[in-house]
Amino acid sequence: MGCRARERPTCSPHRCRQSLRSLPLWESNQPIPFLLGEAGRRRRRPRYVRTEQAWERMQKVNPMVAPYHPWDPDHIHEDSTCRRRTSRRTRGSGCFRMPRWRDYYLGHDQTPHYEYGKSLHQILSWQDGKTKQWVMNAHSTSSSCDDHARLSDAILVFTHRDPVASLQSIVTQIAYAIRTREKSVDPDWYLEYWTDRVHGLLSAYVRDLDVVALRPAGARPFHEFVRDDIGWVERVYEAAGLPMTDRARGEIQHYLGDHQRGNTARSTTISSGTSASTLNEIRKRFDFYFETRPVAVEAGKP
Repeated sequence: MGCRARERPTCSPHRCRQSLRSLPLWESNQPIPFLLGEAGRRRRRPRYVRTEQAWERMQKVNPMVAPYHPWDPDHIHEDSTCRRRTSRRTRGSGCFRMPRWRDYYLGHDQTPHYEYGKSLHQILSWQDGKTKQWVMNAHSTSSSCDDHARLSDAILVFTHRDPVASLQSIVTQIAYAIRTREKSVDPDWYLEYWTDRVHGLLSAYVRDLDVVALRPAGARPFHEFVRDDIGWVERVYEAAGLPMTDRARGEIQHYLGDHQRGNTARSTTISSGTSASTLNEIRKRFDFYFETRPVAVEAGKP
């Protein structure tokens, strides 16, 4: 299986910038400071410095991690990180072979843990001394639309991409990184595991389409989102009742200018020989998803 690293960050929180409150990695690692003295200028906070040092070590161990998935302190991270303190998140299964943990996670009601995450975000707003609307990001949202609907007035925004293209990215980066944690790497195991995992996420999304339809929401095919990312963010702002000010638009354009496609991902193709016919066979398992969303085929085409 081969893929190129993500040449440009594609998650919506990065596009919204200062107009909304988001969760940077340094803060998600430790939302509450140990001591009051840890408050102060962001880049001098011990929490920030610890995350920065960890990122430096990570890049030394795996030089290719940056184009695949940045872990720098300012990276807008998944809100599911907040729920790890209740032992209800799936990151562990992305770092190790933990199928039983996946089964345990999926076999339990996640509502209490979303409630915990919501409370933690409220605490963060209190620490700020002012209230902003939050913009959050997590792939697990697609399997928990009902939880979001019950617990908040959130606007749900989805980008729909060819699952096989997503699997190429996921399996490539995990199989490459896992070399630092396991004596041997079995890419086929990770391909099968994550095919099943993504199938479960998208099955849950299709199951809850009636819930999604009742919420203010937005959905955009990935290829259209990348082609007109600023225009798409403007439509999300409109749905949220937020003004797209000149400052907000300028911040988005500045971010995109600093993250042009190809600026960090040159020569990062990794291949393990998965053929186009195999990828097309995998795609057949996702026919139900292609039937509900106008997703462009990206990987495995003849």
